[in-house]
Amino acid sequence: MQTFLKFIISILIFAATPVQAIDIVAGAEIAKSCGACHGAEGISSEGIYPHLAGQKAAYLIKQLRAFRDKKRTDIVMNATASQLSNAEINDVAAFYASLKLDVSENVTPANPKIAAKAAMCLGCHGSQGQGRGSFPRLANQQPEYLATQLKAFKTRKRLGGPMNPISNNFSDQEIVELSIYFSRLNISKKP
Repeated sequence: MQTFLKFIISILIFAATPVQAIDIVAGAEIAKSCGACHGAEGISSEGIYPHLAGQKAAYLIKQLRAFRDKKRTDIVMNATASQLSNAEINDVAAFYASLKLDVSENVTPANPKIAAKAAMCLGCHGSQGQGRGSFPRLANQQPEYLATQLKAFKTRKRLGGPMNPISNNFSDQEIVELSIYFSRLNISKKP
């Protein structure tokens, strides 16, 4: 009986909690401070910074909260995200997710081994690398950024569930080739 009462009380509390609407305009305002690294329209001109335009909102929310809570470390991102509330994180993530992503030429890896390794990624990251849920879009991402992140997963400098053991399957050269492949991968429809 006590468990049932706790269940009913939790439902009533949840039902009484106001749901905050996403405000893309507010997200755009917050994103102005992100433009120096990630580009004014979410397309970074520097290889070390990821493109955010067209990225999955769920992924951006997860990463911004991880930076804010220092579960993921980067001096600039930790300081920036520490200033954001959950609502502001949701707004800026929705803003970047709403931006149009330019696509590049579709490519096929020249190396069949790389094609097979890339196929391992598509199970979580979507059939075209477009991202899915809290898994990020890899297609059209900065190759330098992708390589850096794969190496960080491999060396455990970045923790990421399945990415740590998966990245052990890649040599340094394969990481470079996979990163170039995904950076040139075309998304045939808007993710």
